[in-house]
This record gives sequence, C-alpha cells and structure tokens, in this order.
Amino acid sequence: MKNPLVILIYPAILFLLPACVNLKIDVPDDPGWGVGYFVVSNHLDADNDFENPVPAKTLRTDDPQVYAIIKILKIEKSVRISWAWYGPDRILAKRSADTEVNTGSRFLEYFVIWDSLGKSFYENKKGNWTVAVTADGKFLMKKDFVIN
Repeated sequence: MKNPLVILIYPAILFLLPACVNLKIDVPDDPGWGVGYFVVSNHLDADNDFENPVPAKTLRTDDPQVYAIIKILKIEKSVRISWAWYGPDRILAKRSADTEVNTGSRFLEYFVIWDSLGKSFYENKKGNWTVAVTADGKFLMKKDFVIN
C-alpha cells in the first residue's frame, strides 16, 4: 500500500507547478494621448478656430486644396506626424515629410496639425481617396473621402 501522504502531495505539486512558469509578454507602450477629431475639408478656418472644424460636404476636382486636419489630445512628449495620401487607384499619391510636434516635451492639452493635397494631385482623379496619418512611424488613423 502506498503512503497516503505521497498520494496527496503529488497532485498538489502538479497543480502548483504551472505557477512557477514565467511568460514574457510584450505590452506596447500606451502613447497616453488620443484623437479629438480627424476631418477632411476643402478649406481651413480663416480665424484659425480649430475647436469645431467643418468637414467639406463635397470635395471637387476644382477645389484648390484638400486638407486633412487632426486634433491630438493630451500629449506629453515629442511626436513625429506624417501623412500619406492614396488616390482612387490605391497608389500612393503623396507622402509628407515628418513634422515633429512638441519638441520641448511639455504637456499640451491638445494640438491641431494638418496637411494639404494640391489640386495637381486630384484634378483628373475623381473617386475614393484615403489619407492616413502616422505618429512616430506607427499607423494612427485613416480617413476615406470622395472627390467629385
């Protein structure tokens, strides 16, 4: 007959063994900020009032510019923003250079940044367009829009 103590200890050891395993899980850094809005428009507010931007109801091939405007909230560090514009053929039409924002790494309640696409890019390309924004080289957000 086996020792009853061994019969009780052996299952307990097997039950507790997984608790000794250490798994490494990489959790991406939380940027600590969010997006207030992201709109596409054919104009910028003349008074630079970006609290409530008005997206264009209709974008047309004769508009002089198309703007993508994004409001980023609660930023505490420097961040590089860039834009990529894709035409109806889904081919990259324009990539903007990185723009570094908040180089002093101060706390900002928000900032507004925009990029524009000149008429020469879309005057002969009606259809569905996409603009994508990256922050520090990582995808942040995209917006689909139509140019008639």
